[in-house]
Amino acid sequence: MVLLDSDGEDAKTNPLMSLAFDILVLMGTRPTTRHGIDKNGECGLCPHIGRLSDTHIPPECAGNTEEFQPMVFTRVDRHGQGATYEPGRVKEGGVRGYFLCVDCNGIASKYDAEWPRWLDAIRAQVMTQRRPALGTTLPLTVQEVRPGAFLRSVLAGMFGIKLALKARWPTVVDAIRNGSPTAPPDDFWFGMTLADGFPHVEGGSGVMVAAPIGTRPSLVQLSSGLLTTDGYIEEMPYAVIGWPPLSFVVHDVEHSAVYPHQNFASWLADDPADVRDVDLLLKVVRRRPDRYPTVAASFGW
Repeated sequence: MVLLDSDGEDAKTNPLMSLAFDILVLMGTRPTTRHGIDKNGECGLCPHIGRLSDTHIPPECAGNTEEFQPMVFTRVDRHGQGATYEPGRVKEGGVRGYFLCVDCNGIASKYDAEWPRWLDAIRAQVMTQRRPALGTTLPLTVQEVRPGAFLRSVLAGMFGIKLALKARWPTVVDAIRNGSPTAPPDDFWFGMTLADGFPHVEGGSGVMVAAPIGTRPSLVQLSSGLLTTDGYIEEMPYAVIGWPPLSFVVHDVEHSAVYPHQNFASWLADDPADVRDVDLLLKVVRRRPDRYPTVAASFGW
């Protein structure tokens, strides 16, 4: 695996570059290089270390089939600061990477069919509204769905992105893998809200798996980037999946107050096979427009 600094040096001969890469790994992240995410590594849901499975986040049935552009870890400045992620090669076939082992990817796939049910139902209801004002709270109902399965599908992707989550919340990992109804840990927070903009997948601490084509975010820009009625949120979440019209965030309860998302961690106590109607009250937020200046911020509803 070759990492290049700003002068094209191999990371093996650049101690600052090598150190920055090692720090990100120790923080439980998956730095993306010009060659993508390594096919061999640690599964985000089990102790497996070795060959990993090509994992779509979110699953293909969510409409994750288009081109995407991974952000690659390329350089640090001469002072060992300012780690930068630059656009990698545009890839076909949806946002994906080597995050889970074959077995865990298979387990997660059992829950994935919920994505189109939720997205279609929510889009249909939002489409009846004119462009919702920032901060508006919309009452929505999703009928005959499996919230326990939907939550587990979303979380499987987030735990795959951010390796540190596995050790932080092992009971959540067990609930994903075994499908067992489980009371969420007291400090675990899973937020969902309505958000405009573009698909993006991020692991906290400055690792972006995918971003809009043509953008060049730096490490300091990789925060939640959400605009609310109280201003921009700069808190760095552990993991983010933005898939319009929904935004998902995993964080600990202590830091959750800054987010406009509603907490649905309680769905972990649902059996994945249980079907019911779900009432939602979701607040409308927007993506920070200056974060990706080449992308117009607009609702794609």
